[in-house]
Amino acid sequence: MLRILIAEDEWVSAKLMLHLLGKLGGCTLASDGDEAIFHFLAAHARGEPFDVVFLDIGMPKKSGHEVLEAIRDYEAQNGIAPEDAVKVIITTVHNDAESEFAAHLCGCCYMLKPVTREKLVQALYTLGFKECHGE
Repeated sequence: MLRILIAEDEWVSAKLMLHLLGKLGGCTLASDGDEAIFHFLAAHARGEPFDVVFLDIGMPKKSGHEVLEAIRDYEAQNGIAPEDAVKVIITTVHNDAESEFAAHLCGCCYMLKPVTREKLVQALYTLGFKECHGE
């Protein structure tokens, strides 16, 4: 079972993702950037880090970009090798090549909203969660 952090401020998308991803593991929901960072750090403190983070770019308090930077800084400062870093799926309504390219440079998958089951499964599969394909 996967440990999943969903950082999404839009209520309908968050509920849909909880419903679809809850079948794959335990989900934690963060409704803003500060809350996402809090849950990420708390999971590490418990020794139960998330396997994957679904990260909305346009969130209150801290943007998805700021959250991703905080996550990667934490991992670097704590000696977490890139191959062991949390997998991140960027979720956004913005369909621009520059943002998609930047996400891939950071080792993230890029998923356009609206959220669908097929998009979630494909993003997880792309990041190496082969057991999720066809779930």
